[in-house]
Amino acid sequence: MTLVRSQSEGITLLVDTGSPWDRQFLIQKLQEHELQPQDVTHVVCTHGHVDHVGNFNLFTMATHVVSHDMVKDGDKYTLHELRHDNPFQISKSISVIATAGQTSRDVSVVVRGSDKGVVVIAGDSFECEAHLHDDKLCKSKSDFHRLHATRRDKVLAIADWIVPGHGKMFKVNQRR
Repeated sequence: MTLVRSQSEGITLLVDTGSPWDRQFLIQKLQEHELQPQDVTHVVCTHGHVDHVGNFNLFTMATHVVSHDMVKDGDKYTLHELRHDNPFQISKSISVIATAGQTSRDVSVVVRGSDKGVVVIAGDSFECEAHLHDDKLCKSKSDFHRLHATRRDKVLAIADWIVPGHGKMFKVNQRR
């Protein structure tokens, strides 16, 4: 779960909603930022695993992006041909890109203009920093492992920092 706020753009974005057992924790963390679920304008779930979508239903007022599918206004679906080179723009500074991870339809959120430079909230495209050093730790399926590696390289090329799906945010060494 990662919260992104762009007050100048009127965006309060939550990336991944945790598991159903994280519900009270998520509400508490929002309250620490003086927010309620109805204050969240956008929710992006990086992929459909339960530990990333388990509290999606708390955010009925938000625009939803789930993997490669976009949902807005209840049941009205807006589809987008999401690719790494064809992002879905949430705002001028926030976009969603395709980045295969545990599934071939994983997405990541790119935030530009933060005080840390370009931050990529990667879900399980990068489960933790250790995956940079040992590819065998990745849970990627072999049928799209090559695609996954190519997209990870593209993320590494644009990111100053990465927020992985399970672990602490880490700085990208541009010489990798």
